[in-house]
Amino acid sequence: MRQAFEDKALTRTDMKMFFGDVAWSGDTMNFKSGLGEGTIAFTENKIDVNIELTMFGKAMQGQVESAIDQFPALFK
Repeated sequence: MRQAFEDKALTRTDMKMFFGDVAWSGDTMNFKSGLGEGTIAFTENKIDVNIELTMFGKAMQGQVESAIDQFPALFK
């Protein structure tokens, strides 16, 4: 799943802006950007998302949630 996420999400300009700096630890992606910071952990059948939004990120919460809702479609 990690490779699919890198190929299908992190190559998109809108997603790159959202995630900013990315570092991997196994199948967990740690990220930090102007919108927030957090982790996305990939398991065989599940994606766990943990994000703490900045003040600016909170103002864009609807757009952030919309981007996250697109994750499952990236793996079809």
